[in-house]
Amino acid sequence: MTDQTPPPAAAAAPGLEAATLAYLHHLGRALVAADLWVGLPQGDGDGLPMALLPRAIARFGLQLRHLKGQRVAQIVPPCLLVQKGGGVVFVHSVDAKGDQFAVQDPAKDTAPQPISRMDLAALSAGEVVYFIPETEALTEKHAGTTARRHWFWGHFGVIKARIFDVVLASAFANILAVTVSLFALQVYDRVVPNQNEATLWVLASGAAAAIVMEFFLRVSRAMLIDRAGRDIEIAVNRDLFQRLIDMRLDRRPMPPGALVNTMREFSSVKEFFAVSAVGVVTDLPFVLVFLLVIFAISGPLVAIVALGAVLMVCLGLVFQARMRRLSKDMLGANTAALRILTEASYGMEMLRSHNAAHWFQRNWEEVAVLNALKSSEHRRLSATLSFAAGALQMLTYISVVTGGVYMFFGGLLSVGGIIAVSILTSRTLAPVVQLSSIISRWQNTKASLEALEGIATAAVERPAERSFIRRTTIQGHLMLRDIRTAYPGVEGVQLVLPQLEIKPGRHVALLGENGSGKSLLLRILAGLYEPLQGTYVIDGVEARQIDPDDRRRAIAFLPQDPRLFKGTLRENLSVGSAHFSDAQLIEALEFAGLGRVVSTTTLGLDLPIHDGGEGLSVGQRAAVGLARLYLQDPALVILDEPTAAMDTRAETAFVKRFATWLQGRGCIIATHRLALMDVVDEVVVLAEGRLLAAGPKDEVLARFTAPASAAKPSEARA
Repeated sequence: MTDQTPPPAAAAAPGLEAATLAYLHHLGRALVAADLWVGLPQGDGDGLPMALLPRAIARFGLQLRHLKGQRVAQIVPPCLLVQKGGGVVFVHSVDAKGDQFAVQDPAKDTAPQPISRMDLAALSAGEVVYFIPETEALTEKHAGTTARRHWFWGHFGVIKARIFDVVLASAFANILAVTVSLFALQVYDRVVPNQNEATLWVLASGAAAAIVMEFFLRVSRAMLIDRAGRDIEIAVNRDLFQRLIDMRLDRRPMPPGALVNTMREFSSVKEFFAVSAVGVVTDLPFVLVFLLVIFAISGPLVAIVALGAVLMVCLGLVFQARMRRLSKDMLGANTAALRILTEASYGMEMLRSHNAAHWFQRNWEEVAVLNALKSSEHRRLSATLSFAAGALQMLTYISVVTGGVYMFFGGLLSVGGIIAVSILTSRTLAPVVQLSSIISRWQNTKASLEALEGIATAAVERPAERSFIRRTTIQGHLMLRDIRTAYPGVEGVQLVLPQLEIKPGRHVALLGENGSGKSLLLRILAGLYEPLQGTYVIDGVEARQIDPDDRRRAIAFLPQDPRLFKGTLRENLSVGSAHFSDAQLIEALEFAGLGRVVSTTTLGLDLPIHDGGEGLSVGQRAAVGLARLYLQDPALVILDEPTAAMDTRAETAFVKRFATWLQGRGCIIATHRLALMDVVDEVVVLAEGRLLAAGPKDEVLARFTAPASAAKPSEARA
């Protein structure tokens, strides 16, 4: 089984999803379909493709064994069986004689039905799928030790299947390389003195054949390494991005710009391991073979070659500390440059309107100078190491030839021996020179790996060792107790709530001045942030125990400025796992107030959306966010200034539709607009991160608007 990922649009196997759930239920894992799709790329099909099944069950400590050409007599239940029509059924059990099977077709039956071996054989396509417990999962469960594979090194298992082929190709290629030196030895020692042309052509033909064979072996080895590197690249890229999007927003190890640049650094990492390192590592052991051949031909001259090789390696090791420092500085400078470039590109309107171009220009030039200086120093040091290695190689070659001449004078070595040893010296030192270059590049790769380690080990919303409580229905009874928290990276406490209760189906307005903690509270209620202290309970269960997908399905959050993505309006509306009809999309746009805009365009739902929603007004982007909310159909909606970008007429019309839609749902709205007060029945007031008041709308507003109120002016404005 390879770790290679298929394209998201792989065709779904009929019945596979339901049969897999039946199989998992039989193994003691009561799951729903949504559990299978966690971390998977949802395609355009109606079910689970067979190619994604290994990833779907890997979360539950299982691995897949897919066997083809199996006869019914070879089936050992429980297993999945692929039928001739392409459908998949769950084979539950078989009787003692092997004549009667219990088979469940989830599309037809709710329980396993008896079927004879002959009838099952008529239906079977010969493909059987078994779910096998992973060794790591069993070790963790029974031995109590965690043996989770590393996010990067753990994927190198795919090389194990090819390592023998790679080493074998390297062995033959390097052995064949020896024939060229032996060719020179024989020609100068036997052919030239005897002027034997026939022998010369035989030797030349053999040497030419060896060179051609070496060429094809090295090309084959490169292809093997490339295929393994491709599988590793796909698997690691997949897992890294999954960890990135599953990362807890309040525990991100670095800012978004740094995350983007760090993810880009993986290209240099995979290039290092897939192209440079593997080839050199497989060649290095054969340096000893060349040294032995040199020793067999010239005896003590081998010491000169060995000394040259050692000096080359030591030269690369001497500069490691300096290379490490430069690599980290370069990574930091590249991250800063990407951040400035991104901010300037997306904030061009602000940059122009506030005349801030000079400020960005100064920062860019400072970072550019820093980057250029560090890159120049790194290139200079790398070039020095490369040239020094080349110089040592030539000095070793000269020393070997000089020593060989003296041995010739003493009658200890022939002319052919000198030439053969000189050729072997170049062959011996070639991988060592490459090793010296790799050592200089290793610090760059190491710095990138350390940065990627921050992403791979960051706190995630769904840890592998956690099992969550499923809540397919959430009423929306929220309770916060003893909350003390702040935005990520902020010292001190920005929000203090001794107790706040929001009952199911209530419509609550969250009021307060800017900086009072409204947005922070909304993000905690939506599950985007976790409070540093205190408890947040949903329907009597601590929020962190509820499956994140269940929380998001039932509790929807709409920020003040919804983010749109490059694509079409249809794609921006139907983001996520659900598939909506055109009628549903138009209905959602009508709800959000965009129906007329879309109906008057020739492109309609295929209207292109550019990066960040470019091409749409702020109000239209907010309306797309409201349409998404409508399609999600949650039990509780949490909104941050949903009508801030609307004009008075559009707001009045939307509030009427919104009030109707809210019937039977709960809502929490942070707003400064009076129009939205008509849809709420309770008010919560915050001031400077503290709860000032909470209760029925009329009572709370009367308290802050009464003439004799002792409230502060800022509280009255709230």
